[in-house]
Amino acid sequence: MNRKPSKLSTEARKRAMRLVREQRSAHSSMWAASESIAQMIGCTPQTLLD
Repeated sequence: MNRKPSKLSTEARKRAMRLVREQRSAHSSMWAASESIAQMIGCTPQTLLD
């Protein structure tokens, strides 16, 4: 299976995941928090969760 390379740098992904964790309590699930942050930074939620 070929995976597309991430458009986010490792550092940007770490920052985004920190935001997801911080926002988790405000959302019904990790996916919902990822959707919220992904929308802000211009990527897909799956990118953050991979």
